[in-house]
This record gives sequence, C-alpha cells and structure tokens, in this order.
Amino acid sequence: MQALEAKYEKVRHDTTLYLKAQVDNLTGHNEELRRELRETRFEATKATVSLDKASTKVRVGSVSEVSEFWNLMYIYSLLRMQYTL
Repeated sequence: MQALEAKYEKVRHDTTLYLKAQVDNLTGHNEELRRELRETRFEATKATVSLDKASTKVRVGSVSEVSEFWNLMYIYSLLRMQYTL
C-alpha cells in the first residue's frame, strides 16, 4: 500500500511541476502579448496624431487657397468694373 501511495505522490508531484511549468510559460506569453499590444497602441496613436496633423494642414491649406482665390476674384472683378466704367 505504501508503494502505491509513494507512486501516486510522485505522479502528483510530476503533474504539479508540469502544470506549474505550463502556467509559467503561458504567463510569459501573456506578458509578451501585452507588451506588443501596448507598443501597437502607441504606434497607432502616433499614426492617428500624424494623420490628424496632416489633415489639418490640408484643410488649412485648402481654406487659405480658397480664400486667396476669392480675394483674387474680388480684385479682378473690381478691376473689370473700373475699366468698364
């Protein structure tokens, strides 16, 4: 009976060590995935900020270009009126 109990304890101990190794392995993978997720989120945030800045520059550039166009059209129309009088 003691031999069976000793064998059972050894199997139980081996199983415990195996499961602990598996948990440690999965914990390591989990930490690595979390690190990669943080880095990816950081890169995505940087890309979003860059895109927003570029979009703002395009909009501001477009607004100033449109505004300049209408200013030139206004000056042109004033000059036409002046020469037609």
